[in-house]
Amino acid sequence: MTLVPRKTFVALALLCIAAVGAALFTQYAWDMQPCPWCILQRVIFLLIAVLLLLAAYAPGRVLFAGLGVLAAGAGIAAALYQHFVAAK
Repeated sequence: MTLVPRKTFVALALLCIAAVGAALFTQYAWDMQPCPWCILQRVIFLLIAVLLLLAAYAPGRVLFAGLGVLAAGAGIAAALYQHFVAAK
């Protein structure tokens, strides 16, 4: 028995990819150019998606899920820094 089903990892990975897709849509369709911190957050979202897919299909599910949580923490830190420091 696993604590988190494979479908959950795949669904979360697809949500991460969809978030980056929405950001790219707004960038190219509405000419909303991203700042460097926004680009960093996109890369972190893609990293999380890759780690979640590895957690779903590769051996070592707990390791990849843990790395995904660490990457999510890095994304939160980047978003907080962008909001409170870089935006000033």
